[in-house]
Amino acid sequence: MSAPALDLSDHDVTQGLPKVAWRVLGIFAMLLVISLVLYFAGSIYGERISQVGHTTDDTPVNIVIGNDYFTIPVNMIRHEEQRIGGVAPKVDLQVHWPSQSGYHHDLASAFSQSDPEKMELALLTISPRRSLLDMPERFRPVYANAFDESEIKVTSNGLYVADLSAEYGYINEQLVYSRPNAVGKPAFIARCQASSEQEDRLLLPCESDLFIGTSSELKIRFPASQIARWEAFSAELTALIDRLNVGD
Repeated sequence: MSAPALDLSDHDVTQGLPKVAWRVLGIFAMLLVISLVLYFAGSIYGERISQVGHTTDDTPVNIVIGNDYFTIPVNMIRHEEQRIGGVAPKVDLQVHWPSQSGYHHDLASAFSQSDPEKMELALLTISPRRSLLDMPERFRPVYANAFDESEIKVTSNGLYVADLSAEYGYINEQLVYSRPNAVGKPAFIARCQASSEQEDRLLLPCESDLFIGTSSELKIRFPASQIARWEAFSAELTALIDRLNVGD
């Protein structure tokens, strides 16, 4: 008995092929569109993404804090919401050191640095004064009571290093200062975290605060590497303050 003939009258294979082909082409077209969108989006916004909140805009903005008037380049200001002029409760800055400049392309690697040995940034906050004395003025009445004078170390560049007592609330902190003047006020003074463990080292272990203008204070955190060049660092900080603080 011969096999029955296959009836193709109700199934035209040539009609199914175009549907499959169009479906495949549609998928490829969709992928192409997505790829193009991602490409152009990356071209347009890639710079913004790579800056991670930074801006290269160095336009100066005028900011009033308390009774003081500051002119600050936008690319120095850390937070986007603070990059507007007018009256502000405070302003936070991120400054490359020693160039004393804000963010730009040539310094991008410095603004993303995670090695304490290579850190070249300082964080500054300008706000109204909240205390009667700044750190240099607190040396004699406050800090001098929190360390043992017999254990003070003297560095090769003329600084004194004293371990601050935990009894006064200082945990693993050292006071680093220059020779005090006649009224007990050092030209340079900072508190630094003293950690011997590599993994515990902070990027910006040292801090100080200074009165600036007529009613403002500046708090600064900076890398330990600046201690070795403290005289130059102090002069650069004074120059930066003079540049930003334009009056009251």
